Amino acid sequence: MFFPLTRRRCLQTVFGLGGGLALGGCVHRSLRQNYDHELILKPQMISLLPGTQTPAWTFNGKFPGTTLRLRQNRPVRILVRNQLPEPTTIHWHGIRLNNAADGVPGLTQAPIPPGGTFVYEFTCPDAGTFWYHPHFNSLQQLSRGLVGLLIVEEETPVDFDQDLSVVLKDWHLKPDGSFAPFTSHRAAARNGTLGSHATVNGKASERLTLAAGSVVRLRIANLDNTRVFNIGADLPAQVISVEGNPLAEPLPLTSHPLGSGMRVDLAVEVPATPGTYQLLDRKGQFAFPICELEVVSPGVTPRPAPRLPLNPIPELDLTKATRIPLIFRVGRRPLTDRSGWQGGPGFLDH
Repeated sequence: MFFPLTRRRCLQTVFGLGGGLALGGCVHRSLRQNYDHELILKPQMISLLPGTQTPAWTFNGKFPGTTLRLRQNRPVRILVRNQLPEPTTIHWHGIRLNNAADGVPGLTQAPIPPGGTFVYEFTCPDAGTFWYHPHFNSLQQLSRGLVGLLIVEEETPVDFDQDLSVVLKDWHLKPDGSFAPFTSHRAAARNGTLGSHATVNGKASERLTLAAGSVVRLRIANLDNTRVFNIGADLPAQVISVEGNPLAEPLPLTSHPLGSGMRVDLAVEVPATPGTYQLLDRKGQFAFPICELEVVSPGVTPRPAPRLPLNPIPELDLTKATRIPLIFRVGRRPLTDRSGWQGGPGFLDH
């Protein structure tokens, strides 16, 4: 098979990316196994703190979970094997898909029992950066590591020189690497329980290598439960897609908020000379490094960043909308949950 020599293929060879070849391999495997991807959910000891082991729950034995690369408008079959000690499902976050594949236990499917399997079948009409995770006992399962990136590539490939990902997650760990409580009532009533150990692509620190003069698509995903980032960079970049939706007009990156589960794609026109830059988390007048961006030679001839095609999201027809009256009241009385537990006074919405 002949592969045309392009800027991107040359850089994949130099930097060992090989994304296009990996996608082709998945297609060939599907002919033999009757599915395109396999996800095995299982306990796995991983190293997050130096000299310690953490009893994580993983996709395919690693964190972050296997990055799934799908193609826009191409049907996909994903086999899920549950080797956890409890039931689970998989939700494909941000994807417009058939309801039966949405992964909501007890509503769109029965939970996958321990030792069980389930095949998800759907077609992604939109290209962009998404993610996947369980929708059963979510606090425990996501906090133990069950998150993964899902990339839907454009039906007609967009010519970036490199396509790189930054997966952000905090962990709730004790000094010995075991898990600390994932939440507390006091923290949940405020901004959520923040983690004690941050990772970028599963590491305490990360350095991405960029070719001088290249045009890079940088996919940033906040897969943490409570952490909020304000994404910035100390080199020129443009926001080209938000939550898996390309922008009609790219925006210069200054500071872009990224809450739990949110994603943003940047187009970085890499400087022509080598140097070290940083992806940043901006907090007011302060900026904290997220990861390093190392610009190296050999480079390529600089060029403008390509534009992303817009996703085929239909216009809303409000003439066919149904009006549903909602009444909101607020009052101060003891909080009571469904089990009959009664707490202190608080505000209730109805």
